[in-house]
Amino acid sequence: MEHFVQTVRHMLNEEHYEEAQRMCDELLAREPDNHVCRRYLGESYLKRGWQYVDIVRRDMARQMAVLAAKELKRVVELNERYADGHYLLAEAWCMKLSLGNPLDVVKLGHKVGEEYNKALALDPRHADAYVSWAAYGKLNAPLSYGGGPDAAMETLAKALEIDPDHRDGNIWMGLCHLRKGDQEKAREYWGKVLTAEPGHQRARSLLDSLEARQREESLTKEGHV
Repeated sequence: MEHFVQTVRHMLNEEHYEEAQRMCDELLAREPDNHVCRRYLGESYLKRGWQYVDIVRRDMARQMAVLAAKELKRVVELNERYADGHYLLAEAWCMKLSLGNPLDVVKLGHKVGEEYNKALALDPRHADAYVSWAAYGKLNAPLSYGGGPDAAMETLAKALEIDPDHRDGNIWMGLCHLRKGDQEKAREYWGKVLTAEPGHQRARSLLDSLEARQREESLTKEGHV
């Protein structure tokens, strides 16, 4: 099982989502109640779904959210004390909420926090759960629901206290600072990721975009002098 987990994690990190799904499907054909395998199958649907959200393919994102939620509900049925299952199920519901169906807000809004809290009750030092909650459950949520960049940053700070080098934690903390207008703090967090992993594509893309924006702003100011 350890070899399976290492291999599928590598596939997910390299964004080889369909390969990861095939690997999970092969194992589940032999072991249908393997909750760890179903956890990674659910995560593969989530990662594909967020990609579709980013490129505004709402139909495909919704399909991935449904598939992820189905797998992850099965995970917590098989092992209710598995923290990963709870936080990833909450993230699947966050994806559905991000797609803007008012009925989903009524049905799932309160469940998101419940599942994240279950995960953190089982594992209070689960940095991934804190990052997921901040990024998908808080950053873009209305202030009246306890959301916004300040709420997300408070949750991300807990993740980074546990794991200061958490890649996604630093990426999202930078995005929160950018949302609040602090470009230099954003640069600091993304630069930290690139120092540890120079080839990290998302951190490089974000930093390049920020530097291009700063150059454009500088030229605009010079043109008005």
